[in-house]
Amino acid sequence: MAQKSSRSTLTTDKTTLCEPPFESGQEPIQHCSYTPAADSLWLDFSVTDLNAIHHHLWMVGSIGNINTLHHQRVLLRDIIPSECSRLHLVWFDRTIYVKPLPEYLLNLKFYRDVVCNDVELYGLIVGFLRSYCYLIQFPVDLAIAQEIYLVPKDVTWHQWASFRQAVLIRTEASDVNKRFIYGELRLHRLDLIYRFTGRGLIYFTVHRAYETYFREYFTIFATAFGFLAVILTAMQVLVAINPIPKALVTVCFRFSIAVLVLTCVCFGYIGLIFLSLFLYNYIVTLFANG
Repeated sequence: MAQKSSRSTLTTDKTTLCEPPFESGQEPIQHCSYTPAADSLWLDFSVTDLNAIHHHLWMVGSIGNINTLHHQRVLLRDIIPSECSRLHLVWFDRTIYVKPLPEYLLNLKFYRDVVCNDVELYGLIVGFLRSYCYLIQFPVDLAIAQEIYLVPKDVTWHQWASFRQAVLIRTEASDVNKRFIYGELRLHRLDLIYRFTGRGLIYFTVHRAYETYFREYFTIFATAFGFLAVILTAMQVLVAINPIPKALVTVCFRFSIAVLVLTCVCFGYIGLIFLSLFLYNYIVTLFANG
């Protein structure tokens, strides 16, 4: 689902409103070949979708919970680079998405010329930068980051350690955009929040076919119904024994009815999701084809 961009007008006052997160001599990249404009930065780093559901994020992740890159490997996670800012530190199963760190964010002139004149943009950039300070805390983390093209390869550990220390000292959690108050976010719960708040069927999905999308639902339901089947079988054995207390018969009867209702609700839910996805894709296709 594409993210909608919305923001207040860029600050036009040229007076520096914020201090750079590091000082001269602490910048890993002293000469940057590319410096984007503020409007382009907003499109690259905006997290409007997550800010819109900020009051629900406590169900999705913990405050400040960001594992180092080497610990992501310990957890057997695949670290997938993604330039989509709304996927930064979003994870599911054995996969976590991380937005690469552009070289211009390691250059002091960039902050003085572009970032520090816009408080809103400053919160986004500093929040993103602080997330990297937690992702890369040891030389092995930097090696992993450079291996998968998250950080420029010419940055040394000495440069990064000095830079990281400066950023953490000169910035505070209160400086960042509210999305970055939370660390890693669980994708499945983001999907549920989107669904139950009426924002859409999904926040993001890797599935591009109905079969793979619904396979995970059937796996969960099959496991649950397997346990219920064992319980129902045990109840059937109990009911067959004479004499049996009337209260136990009533409990078994009501539980059986509840299982039947639950089965209908589950399959109805899957059917509703399928119908919604089909209609959504059909309408999008019609508009795309004019």
